[in-house]
Amino acid sequence: MLTISEQQQESNITKNHTVTIVNDNHIVSHYHGELRYELKLGRNLYVKFPDIDEYTHYMVKVIYFNENLDYVLMQTESILPQPRTTLPHDGDHVLLLAYSYTEISRTLCITSGIISSTKQDKYGHIRSDCGANKGDSGGGGCFTAYGELCGIAIGTDAIQPTAPILDLTTRYSSRAHIISTEVIIAQLASMGLTKGQEPSYI
Repeated sequence: MLTISEQQQESNITKNHTVTIVNDNHIVSHYHGELRYELKLGRNLYVKFPDIDEYTHYMVKVIYFNENLDYVLMQTESILPQPRTTLPHDGDHVLLLAYSYTEISRTLCITSGIISSTKQDKYGHIRSDCGANKGDSGGGGCFTAYGELCGIAIGTDAIQPTAPILDLTTRYSSRAHIISTEVIIAQLASMGLTKGQEPSYI
């Protein structure tokens, strides 16, 4: 769970959302929902990353958001562990990692599947058949079988509003909507923030 708050210590304004590291100074998350009211350009916030037995806090600044593609970029002056990135391909086996949104369980959710299609829809998203519930999909990283970051999960196909949020049938029949690393890195490059780091074409 990556906690976004206005101070290093959690308070009653704390918002819990999943974010994913995309390079050594930048993280990304979804923009939809009540999160968008907190993520204003230039605003300083804290995120906390789980460590072995504690959390490490980093101050980040909101530097860009795209409401249509539904993602937000944040920057920190701290050095983050940089993931290896690649481009998604049709049929790639992938793992989707995100923290549960529910009050019942703030635990890591891991589902597996394949990239169903890399053809972008009208929102710029691609598809995976990784099961995901409303809430524990947005902002989570999508990784290949080799541990390479290939995309960021933004949401899922619509489900019945009365469906229990922890229902396994719903979780594993939904499809994740994903933003490819190509989109994220292209945006960072346009802002001069990639430091020459490009995704590997495998």
